[in-house]
Amino acid sequence: MRLIWKLSIILILTVFLMGCTGKATATPATGSTVASSSVESTSNQNNPGEDGSSPSPNQNSFNIGSGISPVLPSQKSNPSASPINSPSTSTTVSTIVSSANSARYSAILQLVVELRTHHISNDTIKQSITITDLNTLVTSLAAQPVKEAWESLALCLAGTCNDEKFLEFARTVVVDGSSHGMQNGPLALNLLIANKYWNTDNTIAFSEALSSAHSAIIILNKPDLAKSWQKFVECKGKCADKNQILFNLLKALS
Repeated sequence: MRLIWKLSIILILTVFLMGCTGKATATPATGSTVASSSVESTSNQNNPGEDGSSPSPNQNSFNIGSGISPVLPSQKSNPSASPINSPSTSTTVSTIVSSANSARYSAILQLVVELRTHHISNDTIKQSITITDLNTLVTSLAAQPVKEAWESLALCLAGTCNDEKFLEFARTVVVDGSSHGMQNGPLALNLLIANKYWNTDNTIAFSEALSSAHSAIIILNKPDLAKSWQKFVECKGKCADKNQILFNLLKALS
């Protein structure tokens, strides 16, 4: 009897445990079914119906919020792919061109000083090299006033050019260059004006040019330039070599 009683108890416990296990296993399935039904319900609500209802946001619609759209990978900005006519690129190109022209004007002024030296010393080889370099720069500059002044000077070089011819060309280069960002262009122009009007009745123009040049040279703080400037001032436009002093001053600007 005891054995039968024990077996009965074990059988009851086994049945009870199997029943509990079955309920636990069935619960997730029920939850999964509910979740699936919820998704399907939501999807059915968002999808457009045959009656022309609102489109579903899942149909590749990128309108987020109020008129804000995300940037797709293909729409991300690429600096290297900027069009040549974009404002930033155009500004950059203009800056580069302006800088190049400024350097050309400065180089032409320095070559004029060298050309005068070779012309005076009658060094045909050096003069020919300098003339070729000058012609290349003037041609690349495409500035009509400079081109015309250069042609006038070139005609003179076949014979003997006086300093006024070189100074005339230098003035044209500086005047045109100053309006195109030439480095130290205004200073060079003031030096040429002061030299031209020294000991003349053009007191105001002379004084303005001399004082402006003095201020600019102090700011530049270049020993060689300051030394040449001192000689220029001490000469007062009366020295026999006043033009040589002026050309040395222009050369020191580089």
